[in-house]
Amino acid sequence: MGSSRKLVLGSLCLALACAAGPARAETDPAVAEALFAAGRKAFDEGRFSEACDKFAESQRLDPGAGTLINLAACREKTNELALAWEIWRQALTSLSPSDPRRPEVEKRLATIDSRVPRLEIRLSASAPPGTEVHRDGVQVGSAQLRTPLPVNPGKHSIEVTAPGREPKRYDVDLAESARTVLEVEPGSAVEAEAGPAAPAQPAVHAEPRPEPAPPSESGSSARPLGWVLGGVGLVGVAVGATTGILAFQKKEQMEKDCTPRGSELACNGDGLDAARAGNRYANVSTVSFVLGALSLGVGSYLLLSSSSTPTRTGARVGVVAHPRGGALSFGGSF
Repeated sequence: MGSSRKLVLGSLCLALACAAGPARAETDPAVAEALFAAGRKAFDEGRFSEACDKFAESQRLDPGAGTLINLAACREKTNELALAWEIWRQALTSLSPSDPRRPEVEKRLATIDSRVPRLEIRLSASAPPGTEVHRDGVQVGSAQLRTPLPVNPGKHSIEVTAPGREPKRYDVDLAESARTVLEVEPGSAVEAEAGPAAPAQPAVHAEPRPEPAPPSESGSSARPLGWVLGGVGLVGVAVGATTGILAFQKKEQMEKDCTPRGSELACNGDGLDAARAGNRYANVSTVSFVLGALSLGVGSYLLLSSSSTPTRTGARVGVVAHPRGGALSFGGSF
């Protein structure tokens, strides 16, 4: 360790820095020495924040009691009293009992200990489970509660959160040597949001009855759409009929490959495949018939309502629920 790193601040020079510290494992002593010298220059010129950064990096590269002493004194100048208190403690620990710098370091530690503020945070007994406390953005663990802890002088923000409660913030401004006890709790309960509206139930039976409309110019555009819907309706009915026949065939095959056993059927592989295919065909047949019938009804209405001769028209479509299936009915008057 170079001689310049044995220098310390003011009155500490002779008492603290002129004695060699204990040997430390060196990582980059040359760079550490240069940083220490730059830190001393910045400190003497009043650039304390810069000096602290250089002392801290020098300590990281080549730890030494002399560097810790200078860093602790520097943190005092930047009013980081809690951090200075901790570094003075580290410096004292790193000195041997016979080190001539020890008495002065003990004196400086006692002085800073009386200056550093203490903040004790207590969580209210009414706080719900899951409550968290953060001081200046850092979580305060349960072990830290109800314990006077050293903090820097100045303003501090304490935020308390809990599930189902509004966050609550406390702001405190601590002077040097202050001893403050702060009881905290989360905010009021959060109002429950309204749940989603219940889905509307489909009507079991509906009979829309369009009123006859006088011929108008819009009839020219309604007729093509009526033809298209009529064609779609025919295709739907054809698909429904085809798949209905296939479903019936699969039912016959299933009856051949399945044997009644009480209230159940025992089926081999072919019977199970036939049952599954029959269900699919039956579903497709039902949907196709419904869509085909609707398309035919609407298409017929559009074709008739677009006619130039006033005509009395009406259409109805009904879907009737039944425990064993459903029935579709449609009709009209012209």
